[in-house]
This record gives sequence, C-alpha cells and structure tokens, in this order.
Amino acid sequence: MLSIHNLKDFASASTFKIPTIVSLFILYSFSTSSVQAQMQLSKSTGFPGINKDFQLLVHVPIDSTSREPIVDDALINGVLADVSKYFKHIGANFDRCEKNIIGNYTYATPVDSIRFLELKTLNSKPYRINVYFLESIPFAYCGSSTFDGIQTSDDANIFIERDCPDGYANQLAHHLGHLFGLEDTYTTGNELVNGSNCTTAGDKICDTPADPFFRFVNTDKNELEAFIEALPFLINDCEYIGNITDANNEPYDPDLTNIMSAYPCKCQFTDNQLRKIVANWKSSLFKQF
Repeated sequence: MLSIHNLKDFASASTFKIPTIVSLFILYSFSTSSVQAQMQLSKSTGFPGINKDFQLLVHVPIDSTSREPIVDDALINGVLADVSKYFKHIGANFDRCEKNIIGNYTYATPVDSIRFLELKTLNSKPYRINVYFLESIPFAYCGSSTFDGIQTSDDANIFIERDCPDGYANQLAHHLGHLFGLEDTYTTGNELVNGSNCTTAGDKICDTPADPFFRFVNTDKNELEAFIEALPFLINDCEYIGNITDANNEPYDPDLTNIMSAYPCKCQFTDNQLRKIVANWKSSLFKQF
C-alpha cells in the first residue's frame, strides 16, 4: 500500500489524472476492508487470526496394479475441506494448489526410514506445505510429519496413510498441528490430573487434560505395533476405560476427542492449542504459501 509521503509526491506529478485517483481510492478501500475483516475475525472468535489460505503441494504415488494415483481429486478436495473446518476459528484454510503424481508405485508404502527420506528428498519443494497421500507406513502409526516444520524453509512435510482408523482428514489435522508446533497430548506420561504441572509436563498446554497414553506404549516395539497394542487397554468405542492413576493417585480422564491425542475419536482443538498455532506461525521467519 502507498505511504502518505508517496501519495503527496504522486499528487504533485503532472501525470496524476482522475482515473488514478479512482484507482487509489479502490486500492485503499480494499486494503481497509481486508484489515477490518481480520479484526472482525479476531473479535468474533476470541482468537488472533492467521487469516491465510495455504496452498498445499499434494503428492500422490500410483497404485501397483492399476498404475493410477491411489487417491483422486474429489477425495483430496473433500479431505482439505474437512480439515479446514478445524482451523476456521483462526482464519486458516487449506487448498490444493498443485498435485504431483509420483510414478514409482513402491513409494505408496515406504518400507523404512531410508525410503521415507528418499521420497521426501526427491519430491518436496521449499516454502511449501508438502502433503503425501500414501497407502501405509509400516513403521509409523497413522502418519508422520516434521515437528515445527513451519519454522523451516524446506521441511514442512506431512505423510498420511490410508490404513489408519482416523482416516485421512483427522490424520492431516493432527499432523498439521505438529507442523505448527503442537505436541501430542501424551508427550510425557507424568502430567498430573489436577493440572499443577501442566506448563512443564504433557503437551505443556493447560486446557488439555492429562493423558496417560504414553505410559501404555511398549517402547521396545516400533510405533505402529506399540500403538495398536496400547489402545485396547484405554478405549472402547470412544469411551475411556483405563484405570491408571497419576502420582497423586487420581484417575486420568483424557480428552479422547482432542486432535492431538492418539485416540481415533478426534474432532477438535482446544482454545490454547489454536492460540499456540497462531503464535508459532507469526513467530516463524519462513512463510509457506
């Protein structure tokens, strides 16, 4: 937008005509309306807003049998529309700007971390949020992502898989949370139920209840096996059935619906999680488009 100083110089120039005045008025009105819209968003929701449409780079490998992409445009667009609903309070929306078809079908199921790195190195672009739709990730549970990836210029990468009880949309929302700096609700297993250590334990966010999930995870196994083994001890049809207690002998009551939990019942972020997403985005020196 033109500064006041530039407007004065422009007005004194011999080429300054009436149509230019009209153009400047339209530009000023548009800019003012945009600022007002952002202020209204923040006021109406109680959140500072990101107010941005993120244009994702979507990567899709081909199927081993049909040699066609494993997901089509309709599915991708539906997933992004569903994910955007979780972020609407902070004015963040996710669209597909570009789709990259990966012609090697073996990448649909990367068998190990080396293959994973190769997939990312060959296909990801810098200053973009790169999202990979895969069939399965044998060594990880329901996808993978770069924690705090928005703080980097070239590692904003998310991998989601078809073989996950969460489905593509909830997986993507979860890993976008990681990309924007949110930890899992179960990051450590020593958060107290009364919340007295909520700033230093768990996910370090105080409006997410203490979650004992990690205390059930067998760290001798890979992530996929460990998570599948732990879940039946904690939930049944999205009802918490665990009987573990914290250091004060208080029973846990985790939020099974939290998007950053491990439970396949995800449907919401908390207020403070959304505020942290906005703060981390605004503090980043790198802005993915």
